[in-house]
Amino acid sequence: MTRAELETLLIARAGKDPDFRQQLLTHPAAAIKAVAGLELPPEVEVTVFQETPRRLCLVLPARPSEELAESELDAVSGGTEPRMHQTLQRLRDIFGGQTQTP
Repeated sequence: MTRAELETLLIARAGKDPDFRQQLLTHPAAAIKAVAGLELPPEVEVTVFQETPRRLCLVLPARPSEELAESELDAVSGGTEPRMHQTLQRLRDIFGGQTQTP
């Protein structure tokens, strides 16, 4: 699943289900896990903003210096935990290879 596909899935579900929308706003990692089965590592922070007629939200991509090198990603994953490695790989896939520190 790509990042765009994940975002589309989350936004569609939030548009149909007010309880899920609230969960996505207050506990985004749990909402992502519930819909996509993706358990985010604790060091990954997810922030959800809700636009209104008077609020426009803009997301800036990570600066290159904020990205982790492949060796750093392996160190974060512990190098041996297959489940963590799979989660980090899924994050790389979703975020186009850009996994950043919070």
